[in-house]
Amino acid sequence: MKLKLILISCLIALSACSDSESINQNQGADKFDTSPPVNSAFTGHRKSVSATSELRPPERIVDATIIPKPGFTAWTSHLLLLSKSGKIYSTNTGFGEMTDIAEGPFSDIIGIPRGELPGLLLALDGNKQIRGFIENESGGFEPLDVYRFDEDLNGFCDQESPSDEHFYGIVNGAIQKIDLDISDKAITLTKYGDSVEDGVQSCHLNSKGQWTLVKHNGNNQSGASFVTNSYGTIKMTVSEQGIFANYDNVTYGLDIVPGLSISGIDDPSWIYTSSKNLGNTFNLGLTMIGGSENDRIVLISNDYLARNLFGKNTGSQ
Repeated sequence: MKLKLILISCLIALSACSDSESINQNQGADKFDTSPPVNSAFTGHRKSVSATSELRPPERIVDATIIPKPGFTAWTSHLLLLSKSGKIYSTNTGFGEMTDIAEGPFSDIIGIPRGELPGLLLALDGNKQIRGFIENESGGFEPLDVYRFDEDLNGFCDQESPSDEHFYGIVNGAIQKIDLDISDKAITLTKYGDSVEDGVQSCHLNSKGQWTLVKHNGNNQSGASFVTNSYGTIKMTVSEQGIFANYDNVTYGLDIVPGLSISGIDDPSWIYTSSKNLGNTFNLGLTMIGGSENDRIVLISNDYLARNLFGKNTGSQ
């Protein structure tokens, strides 16, 4: 599940059947508001959590995605980071070396896991063209030719359980399913079906086939990411007022405080969560939080986060 810093004033949830990813405009959109007030002081409950570990990339990061690895190799899952300058870096939860993937500049990224096969990274360049990178034998990434449709892509949709056969993107402000045909040397992208739901800024598809769409209708700045567990979904947001977690219609303000050896973070500017097994302490997923004035990223175990906030284990998918 990937975060963008976005302009947001309303969240619209479109619920599909549990075995379907389709979006139908006739389903009816139920408006709900679980985001914190971004223009006034938050007066609700606050909770303190400490970071599990941290990353120190060479420059400020503004976005992230992952390519999870199966089974015992989960700790080698790729954490892919997009910098403010548009450069892409890669590391993992096993404290592997921080490596450069591509200079860019890029504006958005999405990881496509392929099980035992080499992972795929798609990136959106400054001309709104998709660039492809495939994992090589050394664990790095190398460019892959991309053959695609003519229209510009505005961004990628987050998918909690991404497929190696398709992904969803925003084309001219509407959600579009895009089929993937991957060979050793190239990727062919084909639009599938009609685009739906105009005016979309950001989109998230959870593992149950339910959509959450963020639309632009104002000038409040916030970001949203989601942790889905056996009890439901924790919605994480970050705004100028700080970090917030909403669960079961209750919103908590979060303070990331110093732990035994890791500093907290008091200037959060983006947040990214994943519920996938990423190995070791992060076998039930992680939450990454980056600051606005420094290059540090703190990592928090989702299991610890859920137990600390709600007294519950995150459970399994």
